[in-house]
Amino acid sequence: MQLDHLRKLAENIGNVTADYMLEIEEFRNETEEVFFCWRHKENDEWNIIVELTKDGQLIHFYIDEQKKTNETIKLPEEKLEELALSFVTKHYPDADVVFTFEEWKKLKNGSYRLTYVQKALELPLPHTGFYLTITPAGRITDFRYDGQARKIIEPKSIASEALMKEKMMKQVTMNLEIIEFSKELYVDGDDSYKLVYEPELVTYRYAADGSEITHDDFDEEDDEHVEKTERLVRPDISADVDTLLGFDENSFSKIREQDLGTEIGTVWRLNDADMKADQDDLSLEAFFARRNDGTLKMRHHRETGLLLGSFSFLERNGTLNLSFDECKKLAYQLLFQLYPNADKYFHYVAKNHDDDDESNPLYHYEFRLCINDFPVRFGAARISVNRTTGTIDHYMGPDIKVNELNDINTTPAITEAEAISTYINCTRPKLEWQLEYKDNEPAYYELIYIEEFKTERGNGAYVDAHTGQVIVRKF
Repeated sequence: MQLDHLRKLAENIGNVTADYMLEIEEFRNETEEVFFCWRHKENDEWNIIVELTKDGQLIHFYIDEQKKTNETIKLPEEKLEELALSFVTKHYPDADVVFTFEEWKKLKNGSYRLTYVQKALELPLPHTGFYLTITPAGRITDFRYDGQARKIIEPKSIASEALMKEKMMKQVTMNLEIIEFSKELYVDGDDSYKLVYEPELVTYRYAADGSEITHDDFDEEDDEHVEKTERLVRPDISADVDTLLGFDENSFSKIREQDLGTEIGTVWRLNDADMKADQDDLSLEAFFARRNDGTLKMRHHRETGLLLGSFSFLERNGTLNLSFDECKKLAYQLLFQLYPNADKYFHYVAKNHDDDDESNPLYHYEFRLCINDFPVRFGAARISVNRTTGTIDHYMGPDIKVNELNDINTTPAITEAEAISTYINCTRPKLEWQLEYKDNEPAYYELIYIEEFKTERGNGAYVDAHTGQVIVRKF
């Protein structure tokens, strides 16, 4: 089909009104699919996305859900499920026959999700079938069609669960670490910090016949690598955060600000930035160029103003040639500016930089949050320093409230052996299909055994190092 015809078809599917303007239109030669995106003229965060095959078959449809807050109608669930399936069969008449019903559930935002999948050996094949989201008023907001599996390799034999449990549990170990017991992620979570045991299996995946899974691209050196950390030495700090980032507000203009809940995201563009993208170019590459060229993006904590992240899209090429250690000192300066007691909380993750790409002007540094030498999950800070300018081009802070880590009891009340026993009692081998990829070969499905750590309350994540109870995920 001609692109103009596909665009009109997509506009009809997405019910695109005059309030929206076309922002992205791209034909992808490698997949022979076309991608359209319309943005609301008065609200950058509202958009409509439609993806079609070259023949006009719908692959993906999405419309921003924020406007559904105006909906007052609430249809019965039976009617919603009927409307959802009607939408699917309009585009794929046999979809409800080819695929098997998997789930109809209510989402946290009040909408409903319908999912159908393809099965083999009575087990679902991931990334097959379709899903659809519908609001209580019957408005379709999200649809994706993944279709049928192209290649399935069925096992010649399947090992028993008893044999697999013996294999899997033989070499279980437990690692002590600190987690944020998040209300959002864990059952009964209270956002406090806990010392936990995390299970680790020497071999975490087995083929259905019981053999260990190995791949050509598996790097044994990576598997044997032991992370080395060093304690921080407080630097002589001479520069403030903005100077270290190369940010002078007088030289930039704020072009976007976004409410991210507990965070505020801002985008600054250099006043004399060279905008290379053609405004009439609707390709995805041009879209990102228009949004990113000449910008510095930052995230700050809403209440404290603490810098949580910074990413530079500026083309910075200076005349300096700083060494790895000189750049490391600049990374230390930023960390201590943001966290004055950084040496109390962070360890530097030592690395061999001899293999760094000399054409890349950035040196990268990682700092790990540790309390009494126990690592804090999601407690890493990553800093990239431009050796030609001495500026910090990228910073990603820890997703942890560092000032709340002081009162954690880091003495476990149960032993590793007791934690392993709890884990083994709550774990069983589980068969599932996994989509595998190999270079220069079509993707295929392989049946594998994984361990399922589960209690009556849900899927387990850790064993509490003080109470011995299993910490259960919400999802």
